[in-house]
Amino acid sequence: LESTGKHIKLNYNTIIKRAKGRHSLSERAYKQEWLLSSEMELILDLLTKSANQGFPFTHCLLKETVDKLVHARLGPNSDFPSEGIGKNWTTCFVEKHSDRI
Repeated sequence: LESTGKHIKLNYNTIIKRAKGRHSLSERAYKQEWLLSSEMELILDLLTKSANQGFPFTHCLLKETVDKLVHARLGPNSDFPSEGIGKNWTTCFVEKHSDRI
C-alpha cells in the first residue's frame, strides 16, 4: 500500500506457502522450459531469417528443430520426453514471441 497506494488481496495460504519456500507459478514454469535463453534466441533468429528468405517454418519443422537442439544438449538419458516437445508447444512459442516473428 505504501509504495503503490493500491490495496491488493492475498490469500493467507499463499503467504504461508511462499514463506515456507514454495515457488510461484512463474518460477515453476521457468524451470520447466526446455530451451535455454541462448537457444531461444537462436531459434527466433533462425525463424526470422528463414521467413525473410521466403521459407517460413511450419510447426512441424519448428518442433523437429527444437527437439534436435534439446536432445543434442541434454543427451539420451535426460528427462526430455522421447517424443520431444508437446503438441501445443510450438503454438505457445509462436504466440509468446509473435512480436519478433
